[in-house]
Amino acid sequence: LTPTRGTARICGFDVREQPLEAKRRVGYLPENNPLYEDMEVVEYLEFIGRMRDVKSLRARIREVVEICGLRDVLGKYIGELSRGYRQRVGFAQAILHDPEILIMDEPTSGLDVMHAVHIRNIIKSNAQRYKTTVLLSSHNMLEVEYLCDRIAIIDKGKIILEGRPLELKEQFDVSNLEDLFVKVVRSA
Repeated sequence: LTPTRGTARICGFDVREQPLEAKRRVGYLPENNPLYEDMEVVEYLEFIGRMRDVKSLRARIREVVEICGLRDVLGKYIGELSRGYRQRVGFAQAILHDPEILIMDEPTSGLDVMHAVHIRNIIKSNAQRYKTTVLLSSHNMLEVEYLCDRIAIIDKGKIILEGRPLELKEQFDVSNLEDLFVKVVRSA
């Protein structure tokens, strides 16, 4: 949507005046990944890489395939993959161009425990290794606690609390983020 007022910058680029430069710096993984089911995994990653003008594309694909644990499904059609592997493919496309900012909406929603743990681990290690800023939207407070250095609790579209998880738990005298969330939302 076109902004009606205000300004927004991504890595110093105004999103209205320099939208392509701003978008180049962002990777995005939506909750329901719109993948091309009739493409093979490697074919899809090559397609995304060409669209994103990724340098040394074959080497970068090999790297994200290892990061995301996709070696065994490279030649398979995306439509044949489990939800967990589809999410891994989505994560691979989101990091393929080595973005400075990675935005994810419910990245482990609907995944079995093993796929969810794998996705969480690659999110955390990718953010640390590449110094990527990760913006994560999740209702899973255990996931938030594991992955996030800072949190913001949003209620009815408004930020009602933000800060570091440990400091907020101490401030509100709770032992976990679920209790914090309930306490804060009830008092809002």
